[in-house]
This record gives sequence, structure tokens and C-alpha cells, in this order.
Amino acid sequence: MSKHPEPKEYDIAASILDELVLRDNLSKGESDYLDALSTFVEAYDDKHFPIDTSHIKPLDMLRFLMEHNDMTSAELAKLLGSRSAASRILSGKRTLSKTHIRKLAGRFKLDAGAFL
Repeated sequence: MSKHPEPKEYDIAASILDELVLRDNLSKGESDYLDALSTFVEAYDDKHFPIDTSHIKPLDMLRFLMEHNDMTSAELAKLLGSRSAASRILSGKRTLSKTHIRKLAGRFKLDAGAFL
């Protein structure tokens, strides 16, 4: 048995993942399977199709992630613990602190380097 799925196996896993993501009212088992499959597909993608984010500014990365995760500025404020800090960060008047970066990396399941 190989360490990594073959492209055909990857395509099947990605197809199942896409189908589960689009369904409403998943059972507990289906939800657990979706979480596990997401982890495996993401790990495969990260290893075989890495994305160079070194040229992306931290604020642009944050805005992109917020948009694609339907996160509002109020939700960002709640995550960071401060409405003022969230507002100043989004307006470009304040940079992300180490604490903010740790919270964002955890929330979006990214390496902290994506926000540096």
C-alpha cells in the first residue's frame, strides 16, 4: 500500500468531499467523515500542490480568508477580542500582533507564516 493516494483515488476522495459539502443536514457519521476526508485531502493538496503565499500581504490574506469563509468584521472582532483592533486592522491602520496571528492561524487552520 502506498503512502499517498494515486491521482484516481484523490479524484474520488475530492468528488465525495464536494458532494458532502453541498449537502444539508449531514448525520453525525457523515459530518465526521467530512471532517476526516477534508483533513486528508487538504494534507495531500498541501504536499503535492503547495501555494506560495510569500508575496501576499497579511491584510490581503485576512480579507481573502474572511470573504471565502463568510466571516463578518463583527465575527473577526469577536475572534480577536476587540472591535477596535479588528476595525483598525481591516483599515490598515494597525498590523496583526503575534496574538492575533495565532488566533487567525488557528481559526483558518493555516501556518502562522501566512499572516507574516
